[in-house]
Amino acid sequence: MNPTNSVTGAKLPFDTAVSIWVEIIDRRGCIGRDTMQVTRLRPPEIHLSSTNLNGTAKAMFCPSQPFTIYDSLYSAAANATYSWKVDNYSIAHASYTLDTALLHNKNGYSFTLTKTDSLGCTNFMNKKITISPEPAANFLVPNAICQGVRVNITNASEPKNNSAGANDIIKTYQWIFNHYDTAWVKQNSVKSGQVNDFESSPLMEGNIYEGFSNIFNQLGINTLKLVTVNGSECTDTLTKTFYLNPAVTAQIDTTAQMDACLGDTSLFAVGPGTSVGDSMHYTWYMEGKSLLTDSVTINHLFSSAKVHQVVLMAKSDSGCYHYDTTIAVVNPNPKASFANMPVCFKETASFISDNPATQYTWDFGNGQRTETTDNYTQKVQYAQPDTFEVSLKLTNKHGCTDSILKPVIVFPLPDPLFTLNQDTACLNAQPQWFNPPARQNGYSYQWRFGDNTTSELHTPAKTYNAAKDYEVILQVTSHLGCHNQDTNRITVKALSNARLNLNGTTFCEKDQVLAGLNSGMATGIHSVTWVFGSDTAWQDANINAVHAFATPGLTTIQAIVLNNLGCTDTTRREIDVKPLPRISILTDTATCFGTNHLFNIITTPTTGNIRDYHWNFGEPTSGNNNTSTMQSPWHRYQSTGTYTVALKTSSNAGCEFMTDTTIRVYALPNEDLPDTARPAWPR
Repeated sequence: MNPTNSVTGAKLPFDTAVSIWVEIIDRRGCIGRDTMQVTRLRPPEIHLSSTNLNGTAKAMFCPSQPFTIYDSLYSAAANATYSWKVDNYSIAHASYTLDTALLHNKNGYSFTLTKTDSLGCTNFMNKKITISPEPAANFLVPNAICQGVRVNITNASEPKNNSAGANDIIKTYQWIFNHYDTAWVKQNSVKSGQVNDFESSPLMEGNIYEGFSNIFNQLGINTLKLVTVNGSECTDTLTKTFYLNPAVTAQIDTTAQMDACLGDTSLFAVGPGTSVGDSMHYTWYMEGKSLLTDSVTINHLFSSAKVHQVVLMAKSDSGCYHYDTTIAVVNPNPKASFANMPVCFKETASFISDNPATQYTWDFGNGQRTETTDNYTQKVQYAQPDTFEVSLKLTNKHGCTDSILKPVIVFPLPDPLFTLNQDTACLNAQPQWFNPPARQNGYSYQWRFGDNTTSELHTPAKTYNAAKDYEVILQVTSHLGCHNQDTNRITVKALSNARLNLNGTTFCEKDQVLAGLNSGMATGIHSVTWVFGSDTAWQDANINAVHAFATPGLTTIQAIVLNNLGCTDTTRREIDVKPLPRISILTDTATCFGTNHLFNIITTPTTGNIRDYHWNFGEPTSGNNNTSTMQSPWHRYQSTGTYTVALKTSSNAGCEFMTDTTIRVYALPNEDLPDTARPAWPR
């Protein structure tokens, strides 16, 4: 038993009479009871359903889609009454069905229907209706659509990815071109592929999810409609019109210049297939630059040698355009260069190209030209000193050329002409003087005398020591480094090569010196000048001479020989002329018979040392007494008469001197003789 003061009938069966009794016991223990008959009535049945206008049951609807919500268990016989609440707000509507207006709450609505039957029993039911957002149909069409040109139609419809609810995502795109009955319908689950064009059934390519591309061919105004349907079958439609312009064609004239050399202007022209007219404009793209022109030709100077891409865009005022592409080959030019070293007159100037080519054209500035296919050294001798403009033109295998012009200086040669003060000379004669041109600042002079001797003096003197012909060369070098030389010949004539022969080297005064020349002389003798010290000199053709020196001392004998070549040769010898032991006999010139007679001598200052004396008294009959070696001897004559007394002295040098005197020997006085018979004694 339930000890409460109330009881519910939830557990009572429907439509069955049930007796319910109640017993009450108070605090005193007193009990009271009661019984009643109860029947539990069944509540009215209710079920909310929702359908669209087509009667399709749905619980999700589009904002622009009316729908009906109703009690699907409605029975007119039940005679029930109804009341509605939308999102807990009561509405004045008592029918079992509710037709909604256009609802736009994207979060949906909560509907509550309360049903009351004729017995007063009630029941209610809640139903959630979701409002799905409509898709936003959108697509982008280019401003200019041209015939025959594939056009990209960009699908910009939203939503088309999983950032929205699953039923919000667009599931179907329907494209309708120019109100054709058939449309291109593509499910979003297929992201890419190929479908047939609805216009004229060419192949249309694209990604239905992103858009598509198509080639339109119907000129003029066209329409394109897009119908989008999402998972809730909500739709949106967008229609756009566009104008299909005539096609434009670009064609580059390939007969124009497509092969050029760097630095040459290239001419480009549109080809015969290019669209032309006042509405056409042409843009050329070369070397990263766009060159806009309304002309059908254009000149361009390329900045580098390589294969360049050339693009022509032909564009009409309607925005239609077309491209054509070709290549232009810009060949490199050769690099003309050569060394232009100055040269001296009469030297060979050499030229060679610094860089290779297939053809070399030279102009040497003197009227001389040459053209070769080989790069070998060109040698040129210029006819006079000057500055010549030399040009070189190179041509490479592409026919491209490059030229260069350089001055080449031909320096004049220095003046080397010189003269001799004579063209013949005698051996060992006085120096030969050479007379060169006037000295120039910075010039150098190099003499070669023909005997392996040289000089760098401007005006040298030269003595030759061998008789022959010599070639004298003077080379003059200018301050510019140019050389020039002159040559003269000089004949050096031989000397007689005479040698002086004497009959001695030491002589005494008055001795005869015999001088003679050797017989093996190199040349014939024209004359000989004999010089004997300071005594005398004479000239004759005799190679022998005799001379006696009157003065003692050292002296020189010279023979100056003039040969038949006109050359003078001197040979000399030094001799010592010793003094004679000169003395004078000092004695009386008369003596008496039978007396001793004294002989003395007197010497001169140049006598020298007398080594010995040899006296001869002129009296052979006196035997050994006739001579004496004493310096001052005595002699007694044996008979009267006149005697010649001779004295020979010898010096230490071996020189001898002889002197004599006469002495008269008188008889002793005789008394018987008359005075007239007596000899007179000298007094």
